Amino acid sequence: MFNPIRRNRNIGTAKQGYKKRNRFDIPCYYLREYKIYWEKLSDYKKIERQINGWNFTFIVERTKEGYFHACTIEDLEMILQHISSAYYKDLRTIILRQPKRTETIFSPVWGRLVFYYGLESTDFPAIILESVKTGSKLSWTRKIDIERQKEIERLRNDGFEITETKRSYEINLTLENVRNTQLYRTLLHEIGHYVQYSENPEKFDTIPSVEKEVFAHNFADKLKLELEEKGLIPFPRQFFDQSFIQNGLDPNDFTEKL
Repeated sequence: MFNPIRRNRNIGTAKQGYKKRNRFDIPCYYLREYKIYWEKLSDYKKIERQINGWNFTFIVERTKEGYFHACTIEDLEMILQHISSAYYKDLRTIILRQPKRTETIFSPVWGRLVFYYGLESTDFPAIILESVKTGSKLSWTRKIDIERQKEIERLRNDGFEITETKRSYEINLTLENVRNTQLYRTLLHEIGHYVQYSENPEKFDTIPSVEKEVFAHNFADKLKLELEEKGLIPFPRQFFDQSFIQNGLDPNDFTEKL
């Protein structure tokens, strides 16, 4: 029997037809500007450095209030000088980027590799490292697969404080542990993706994502171990006021605001 008091269970769901139309998402600029959101930079500086005879470009975007870049240019320069150019080849641009609030909600990442980054009318391969908000944390459900369990262990090894609750893992982010992840893992991981891509660009697109991630993780782990055994990493944060002044950068963009 029809009961007018009983609530329709489909109200507000995709089955009723509203959810998909009202979905909150990251804006995409493909149609009108042929750009994806990570190519939208504002108020940025370009710094050129020579590392082992190769020209590198570092692009630094100003951070929003409360955000910081965990790695300095000198941090990145110091580790890149110990990595063979046979690995990075044409990959000689690193971008320190300020993500939008929507992105931190729907697509949070430590960094990413872009094979064709469009900026100032040119395209080039680039590694992007994202800034982080002071006092922020990750919250992961305890219902995770094997790969996410491995990542939890990697984060613990990076120095993250991880609290286990009944339903989730709460991961506190600080400048020190984010730097450990981005500098000693993310950077090497993305170079690993580029190595696999360079071996056979046409085949790369046909490789399953899981296999790509396994290759990049193994590459990063092996290279990190080699650098550790040589005593090259870890090393203290390279933070020099004179460098910021010379390059027109604001030290506050690289400082955790407590």
